[in-house]
Amino acid sequence: ATWRSREQWADAASALHGLGQLELRRGDYPAAQQTLGQALAIYDRTGPPADGIAVRRELAGALSARGDLQGALDELRRAQRLADSTRASLDVRAGLALARADYALQLNSLGDAERLYGRAEFLYRRAGDQGGEAEAQQGRGLLFLERDNYPRAQALLETALRTQSASGHARAAALTRVSLGAVSLQRGDTASARRHLARAAVDLEQLGDPVGAAAAMAEWAALEAAAGSPGVAESLYHAGLDRLGTRVAP
Repeated sequence: ATWRSREQWADAASALHGLGQLELRRGDYPAAQQTLGQALAIYDRTGPPADGIAVRRELAGALSARGDLQGALDELRRAQRLADSTRASLDVRAGLALARADYALQLNSLGDAERLYGRAEFLYRRAGDQGGEAEAQQGRGLLFLERDNYPRAQALLETALRTQSASGHARAAALTRVSLGAVSLQRGDTASARRHLARAAVDLEQLGDPVGAAAAMAEWAALEAAAGSPGVAESLYHAGLDRLGTRVAP
């Protein structure tokens, strides 16, 4: 492209970064991985470090969505080293701790996840970031869900949902509703689970997250199938697939 031939690296990196973010939101993870990798190659040469850290976090998300958890963790470790060496802000360090905690939870490293969620919540609180603090609380709620401590999980997730709703973090609130649906189902409250999942699916679709909406519908469909409503479940599965289209679900 012309701007590359003129070595306008800052503009090139910014354009690639923005395109990669758009591809992530659309659920086109292979394209996002390629585009973000190109942006990162420029930032690694030219800086600034803050942009390089941000791109590594997003690249980790694309890798994770494609099933490459180890690659995602490698990117986060590199981002952590860069954040430490450049004295990054509290918000940046909190975000890295939160992302690492999420992957630790996926890998069933519950002790690491608990430590990292606690660190993220502490750093977000110090930074005065209510939305980030609520995300860390959501993570801790999922951790207690994994440990079958449903009352504690529900309390943390409801606290996170109230904060996310009040602070305008609509997508985070919708994802927390999906988690609350899982907790409600485990506690035998099918009506609450259905309500949370239905609201999450609608909100995620309105927010332009078809992959998230499809995932919420899949959870809702599984609930209906288990509740003895196969027709409703089939309809929901088809609706989720329609929203997913050709995108790759994480």
